[in-house]
Amino acid sequence: ERAAREAVLGILDELGVEHVDLLPRLETALADGVVVRVSADDPWHPSQDFADLIASDLVSCGVFDG
Repeated sequence: ERAAREAVLGILDELGVEHVDLLPRLETALADGVVVRVSADDPWHPSQDFADLIASDLVSCGVFDG
């Protein structure tokens, strides 16, 4: 999964596609003890607490600016 992530980020950079890397937020959330998954057996859906952190980051990065 790490290699796939690096490949995707490289492709996005190469194509000039703007993107936000959420790995740093994930690492910080985990270090802070935030539950990041909606359930332990679901790796695809974030908990509400983690989703709120992601949304805050996206707003801060200007993702939703027109």
